[in-house]
Amino acid sequence: MPLQLLLLLQLSLLSVASVGARELQEARCTVCPDGSPISNPTGELHVPVSTACGCPSQATNPCQLCGDGNQVPESKQELPLSYLDESVNYEGVNCKLLQTYFNSSIESDDLTCQLSQAWTKEYCCSADEWVPPSNPCPICVQSPNATIELGESLTCEQVQEAAATLWEESDPNCAQVQSVTGPVCGCNDSGGSSAGEDIPMCTLCKDASSVTTPDKLVPFMADRFFGIEPTCQQLEAATSALAMDSQDCADAQLIGSYCGCPSVENGCVFCPKAGEAITTPTRKHSNTLKRYGQDVTCEQVEAVLLQFSQDSEECFLGQEHNWECGCNDGFYGYLGAESRSDILALHWAARVSGILSLMGSLFIFQDFIRGKSKKNLYRQIMFLMSMFDFTTAMGWVIGAAPVPTTDLNGFDSNVVGASGNDGLCTAQGFFVMLGYGSGFFNNSLSIYYVLVVVHGWKEYQLKKARPYLLIVPVICAMVLAFGGIPFYGSIWVGCWMLPRPYADDWSAFGFSFAPIVLTFVFSTVCQIRVYWSVRTTARKAQQWSMHHRLK
Repeated sequence: MPLQLLLLLQLSLLSVASVGARELQEARCTVCPDGSPISNPTGELHVPVSTACGCPSQATNPCQLCGDGNQVPESKQELPLSYLDESVNYEGVNCKLLQTYFNSSIESDDLTCQLSQAWTKEYCCSADEWVPPSNPCPICVQSPNATIELGESLTCEQVQEAAATLWEESDPNCAQVQSVTGPVCGCNDSGGSSAGEDIPMCTLCKDASSVTTPDKLVPFMADRFFGIEPTCQQLEAATSALAMDSQDCADAQLIGSYCGCPSVENGCVFCPKAGEAITTPTRKHSNTLKRYGQDVTCEQVEAVLLQFSQDSEECFLGQEHNWECGCNDGFYGYLGAESRSDILALHWAARVSGILSLMGSLFIFQDFIRGKSKKNLYRQIMFLMSMFDFTTAMGWVIGAAPVPTTDLNGFDSNVVGASGNDGLCTAQGFFVMLGYGSGFFNNSLSIYYVLVVVHGWKEYQLKKARPYLLIVPVICAMVLAFGGIPFYGSIWVGCWMLPRPYADDWSAFGFSFAPIVLTFVFSTVCQIRVYWSVRTTARKAQQWSMHHRLK
């Protein structure tokens, strides 16, 4: 960017080099702020004032720093961009100068325009007053004149000053630039190695070969290039600035196959069936967006998976949704189903189990309502347990109806019976999770047995435990149901907590599996205690039996 900036600054200023002092005075725009005549009309200028004075731009579709015709606000006109001073041979580069320069002759689709917008738009175009970073981004530099390819060549010294001007140390851009500048500028990621230390550098292809499609764009790496879609050649150049043992290098090499690098041994094949191939190469892959937040197309997923082994989670997740790209004849065989009849059987298995549970809960309701001892703690526990079980049963009876009809990319979710949306899916997941209250009330029932059977508590003594045995399970169930809201999603036959590896979040694991284990262990321990008490009592009584005496 700085080299092009210098050239275009010089070109745009040649248009005013021969203008005399009288002409400039009479013009609407004057070189001197106070309107006084210039004293050296033939001097060489390095400031692009032509478009600022009303001259038409040399570009067909001029680059706009702030986009959509917006201008640099007054509060940002003096944002110092001095790291460009030496490159453009002009002291005092700021947002206003850049805005004039871009509009003078740079096309909007030019890489220089895109890179410059990515680096400065956030800082030059917002109405907020510019405040220097309180904790500037530190870039370690031991080789100030070494150059770095960030779409354009920049020296380490320029990058160091730019980072200190634009970013706080906590800004993600800071860490990104540090990872690139470390080896090149004479420092590793921790800033501790010397410039002369021989650090193995990264190669995009794991076998150190060159990319075979250098001009191919890599759009899903735009977030690593400040919003600009790099080519394979640019990606290869940027990768060579990384240390071989860095995580950034490992991440970059996963993309190697997309640029023509050889596959890893036993690489993942997107369409595993012989003779199959993707039929919708430009369609976006929903599982990749859901898991990694990356908007990746089918052909990109197919290439990237070649750097993963067949037994990896990434391979499983990619193949699990390969039907979107035309594999498996477009059939979505979720949960191992190989035909539509298998899928229907899965859905009805969930519904039938839900119906049976629903009927059991209704029988308990009927028994409680018709009975006379409604204040009996045991009957109250059973009634509330069946209420929470009823919510889960009803959720599974409803089945896949709340599942969204479209995926994250707007395509058909291809789930049998799906006719809902995200809101309905979350609601179903909430009520299914609420059913965990039945497990907590099962713990209350186990405690009740211990108090009555082991310790011989009477009804008047149980009044002390009643609030705990009835209220605590309700609170626990509510906490789980509300806490799980961020993690509910479609699980094919309905909506509930997404399991691994579909959800890469251990919080979801804690909400779904941990409560089951805890309630199971607690109830088991209580029942063992009851069994041991009854067994001990029975053995003591056995010595007075006639059979024992005769024996």
